[in-house]
Amino acid sequence: MKQLLQMFLFMLCCITGYSQQVVSSAGATSQTSSGGISYTIGEAITETHTASGKTLTQGFQQTKLVITAIHETKDLGYTLTAYPNPANDFVKLSVSDSKVNGLRYVLYDLNGKIISSKQLDNTEMVIPFSDAASASYILKVFNGQQEVKSFKIIKQ
Repeated sequence: MKQLLQMFLFMLCCITGYSQQVVSSAGATSQTSSGGISYTIGEAITETHTASGKTLTQGFQQTKLVITAIHETKDLGYTLTAYPNPANDFVKLSVSDSKVNGLRYVLYDLNGKIISSKQLDNTEMVIPFSDAASASYILKVFNGQQEVKSFKIIKQ
Protein backbone atom coordinates (compact mmCIF):
# COMPACT_ATOMS: atom_id res chain seq x y z
CA MET A 1 0.00 0.00 0.00
CA LYS A 2 2.86 2.36 0.87
CA GLN A 3 4.50 1.75 -2.53
CA LEU A 4 1.22 2.45 -4.32
CA LEU A 5 0.80 5.75 -2.49
CA GLN A 6 4.41 6.75 -3.26
CA MET A 7 3.93 5.93 -6.95
CA PHE A 8 0.70 7.95 -7.07
CA LEU A 9 2.40 10.98 -5.47
CA PHE A 10 5.36 10.66 -7.85
CA MET A 11 3.04 10.61 -10.88
CA LEU A 12 1.09 13.59 -9.54
CA CYS A 13 4.30 15.59 -9.13
CA CYS A 14 5.40 14.71 -12.66
CA ILE A 15 2.10 15.81 -14.18
CA THR A 16 1.94 19.14 -12.36
CA GLY A 17 5.61 19.89 -12.95
CA TYR A 18 5.13 19.94 -16.73
CA SER A 19 1.60 21.28 -16.93
CA GLN A 20 2.57 24.66 -18.44
CA GLN A 21 4.68 23.31 -21.31
CA VAL A 22 3.70 22.42 -24.84
CA VAL A 23 5.51 19.61 -26.62
CA SER A 24 5.25 20.29 -30.34
CA SER A 25 6.91 19.25 -33.56
CA ALA A 26 7.58 22.77 -34.90
CA GLY A 27 6.65 26.45 -34.64
CA ALA A 28 7.78 29.97 -35.45
CA THR A 29 7.23 33.66 -34.74
CA SER A 30 7.09 36.48 -37.28
CA GLN A 31 6.83 40.23 -36.64
CA THR A 32 6.26 43.15 -39.03
CA SER A 33 5.42 46.81 -38.52
CA SER A 34 1.71 46.06 -38.97
CA GLY A 35 1.47 43.05 -36.65
CA GLY A 36 2.81 39.66 -35.77
CA ILE A 37 1.96 36.00 -35.64
CA SER A 38 3.22 33.11 -33.57
CA TYR A 39 2.26 29.49 -34.11
CA THR A 40 2.97 25.98 -32.93
CA ILE A 41 2.44 22.83 -34.98
CA GLY A 42 1.23 19.76 -33.14
CA GLU A 43 -0.52 21.46 -30.25
CA ALA A 44 -4.06 20.75 -29.16
CA ILE A 45 -6.83 22.98 -30.54
CA THR A 46 -9.31 24.41 -28.06
CA GLU A 47 -11.43 26.85 -30.09
CA THR A 48 -11.90 28.08 -33.67
CA HIS A 49 -13.47 31.36 -34.90
CA THR A 50 -14.33 32.22 -38.51
CA ALA A 51 -15.38 35.66 -39.77
CA SER A 52 -15.05 37.51 -43.07
CA GLY A 53 -13.36 34.54 -44.71
CA LYS A 54 -10.56 34.43 -42.12
CA THR A 55 -10.09 31.65 -39.57
CA LEU A 56 -8.45 31.94 -36.16
CA THR A 57 -7.76 28.76 -34.25
CA GLN A 58 -6.73 29.21 -30.63
CA GLY A 59 -4.71 26.62 -28.79
CA PHE A 60 -2.63 26.60 -25.66
CA GLN A 61 0.11 28.87 -27.00
CA GLN A 62 -1.04 32.43 -26.39
CA THR A 63 1.34 35.12 -27.57
CA LYS A 64 1.62 38.59 -26.10
CA LEU A 65 -1.79 40.21 -26.41
CA VAL A 66 -1.83 43.98 -26.86
CA ILE A 67 -5.09 45.91 -26.67
CA THR A 68 -4.68 49.49 -27.78
CA ALA A 69 -8.10 51.15 -27.79
CA ILE A 70 -10.34 50.34 -24.84
CA HIS A 71 -12.89 53.13 -25.04
CA GLU A 72 -13.55 55.50 -27.92
CA THR A 73 -16.25 58.10 -28.45
CA LYS A 74 -17.53 57.87 -32.02
CA ASP A 75 -17.78 60.77 -34.51
CA LEU A 76 -15.22 63.03 -32.86
CA GLY A 77 -14.13 64.62 -36.13
CA TYR A 78 -10.55 63.62 -35.39
CA THR A 79 -8.62 60.47 -34.52
CA LEU A 80 -6.36 59.77 -31.58
CA THR A 81 -3.52 57.24 -31.74
CA ALA A 82 -0.95 56.12 -29.20
CA TYR A 83 2.23 54.38 -30.36
CA PRO A 84 4.52 52.44 -30.05
CA ASN A 85 2.74 49.84 -28.00
CA PRO A 86 4.40 47.99 -26.25
CA ALA A 87 6.57 50.94 -25.23
CA ASN A 88 10.08 51.23 -23.84
CA ASP A 89 11.06 54.87 -23.27
CA PHE A 90 8.07 56.86 -24.53
CA VAL A 91 4.61 56.79 -26.09
CA LYS A 92 3.54 59.32 -28.71
CA LEU A 93 -0.04 60.53 -28.48
CA SER A 94 -1.11 61.85 -31.87
CA VAL A 95 -4.21 63.89 -32.80
CA SER A 96 -5.21 64.05 -36.49
CA ASP A 97 -6.72 67.55 -36.15
CA SER A 98 -4.93 70.76 -35.21
CA LYS A 99 -7.71 71.64 -32.74
CA VAL A 100 -6.24 70.30 -29.52
CA ASN A 101 -7.80 72.97 -27.29
CA GLY A 102 -9.36 71.37 -24.23
CA LEU A 103 -7.72 67.97 -24.77
CA ARG A 104 -5.67 66.47 -21.96
CA TYR A 105 -4.32 63.04 -21.14
CA VAL A 106 -4.19 61.21 -17.83
CA LEU A 107 -1.95 58.17 -17.40
CA TYR A 108 -3.03 55.63 -14.75
CA ASP A 109 -1.51 52.45 -13.41
CA LEU A 110 -3.80 49.41 -13.15
CA ASN A 111 -4.60 50.31 -9.52
CA GLY A 112 -6.11 53.63 -10.66
CA LYS A 113 -3.23 55.79 -9.38
CA ILE A 114 -2.50 58.81 -11.59
CA ILE A 115 1.05 58.58 -12.95
CA SER A 116 0.99 61.77 -15.05
CA SER A 117 -1.47 64.27 -16.49
CA LYS A 118 -0.98 67.08 -18.98
CA GLN A 119 -2.84 69.35 -21.40
CA LEU A 120 -2.20 68.63 -25.07
CA ASP A 121 -0.53 71.64 -26.64
CA ASN A 122 0.41 70.06 -29.97
CA THR A 123 -0.94 67.47 -32.40
CA GLU A 124 1.79 65.06 -31.33
CA MET A 125 2.86 64.73 -27.72
CA VAL A 126 5.58 62.52 -26.25
CA ILE A 127 4.70 60.86 -22.94
CA PRO A 128 7.86 59.65 -21.15
CA PHE A 129 7.92 56.04 -19.94
CA SER A 130 11.64 55.59 -19.20
CA ASP A 131 11.15 55.84 -15.42
CA ALA A 132 8.00 53.68 -15.39
CA ALA A 133 8.13 50.08 -14.21
CA SER A 134 7.43 47.26 -16.67
CA ALA A 135 3.65 46.88 -16.37
CA SER A 136 0.36 47.77 -18.06
CA TYR A 137 -0.99 51.30 -17.91
CA ILE A 138 -4.22 53.03 -18.96
CA LEU A 139 -3.91 56.24 -20.99
CA LYS A 140 -7.13 58.26 -21.10
CA VAL A 141 -7.75 61.32 -23.26
CA PHE A 142 -10.36 63.85 -22.12
CA ASN A 143 -12.06 66.76 -23.86
CA GLY A 144 -13.01 68.90 -20.91
CA GLN A 145 -14.64 66.44 -18.49
CA GLN A 146 -15.67 63.92 -21.18
CA GLU A 147 -13.47 60.90 -21.78
CA VAL A 148 -13.04 60.55 -25.55
CA LYS A 149 -10.63 57.61 -25.79
CA SER A 150 -8.57 55.29 -23.61
CA PHE A 151 -5.68 52.99 -24.43
CA LYS A 152 -4.02 50.11 -22.65
CA ILE A 153 -0.27 50.70 -22.88
CA ILE A 154 2.25 47.97 -22.07
CA LYS A 155 5.65 49.08 -20.79
CA GLN A 156 8.37 46.53 -21.55
